[in-house]
Amino acid sequence: MEYSLNFYNALYVNGYDPGVFDGVYGNGVKNTVIEFQEFVALTADGIAGKQTWLSLLQSKGDPNRMGTACDCVTEITSSKAQALKDAGYRTVGRYLVNVVEGKDKKIKPNELDVIFNEGLMVFPIYQTVGDGSGYFNRNQGKIDAQDAYTAAKNHGFKSGTTIYFDVDYDALGNEITSNVLPYFQGINQQINYLDSYYKIGVYGPRNVCTQVSERGWAATSFVSDMSTGFSANLGYPLPTN
Repeated sequence: MEYSLNFYNALYVNGYDPGVFDGVYGNGVKNTVIEFQEFVALTADGIAGKQTWLSLLQSKGDPNRMGTACDCVTEITSSKAQALKDAGYRTVGRYLVNVVEGKDKKIKPNELDVIFNEGLMVFPIYQTVGDGSGYFNRNQGKIDAQDAYTAAKNHGFKSGTTIYFDVDYDALGNEITSNVLPYFQGINQQINYLDSYYKIGVYGPRNVCTQVSERGWAATSFVSDMSTGFSANLGYPLPTN
């Protein structure tokens, strides 16, 4: 069976090397495809089908693909939790605090009990604004880490829980260096001061997640892949974590 140079290049730029291109879809290529499929949680069958192509070529992959996790800006009531569970979801992201102005996004009293009683899991997200480079600096990171710690403790999140700190805009390369990275450095400094009670996650475009994680400042990444117009998603592979 043959395969195209375009498919070979798509694997390569996503960080998967199938070896020297000879146009033959042999076991080496198949095993590389399986490795990629496993990483992006597709059926690992080694077949270069539609979902594999889409996951290689665009950050959102197949937009009709069903997921098992979602983040929600509104309260999860018992009926919503049941509807999410019936649709195949098992994990929901909820916000620890509200934005400075705007929507009421934060976790409500007794909401976590409702979620857990329906058999779902939760990952906490921290965001107040975070929608432009001017927000991010080292001191703001320290402030947000303290605020997130206090809110998470008040909500009852246990030690070792990962809190995802949000970068909710298309951060350009120079802004990542000058603003976002110092912000996460500040988060780490404050969380370390608090005896590393919580783990740190990064929520943002691919290039943001990768650069923060490569410096050891985030244990895991929650990637905003649906933002296909973000330059920080264009041409960048998924972060390894």
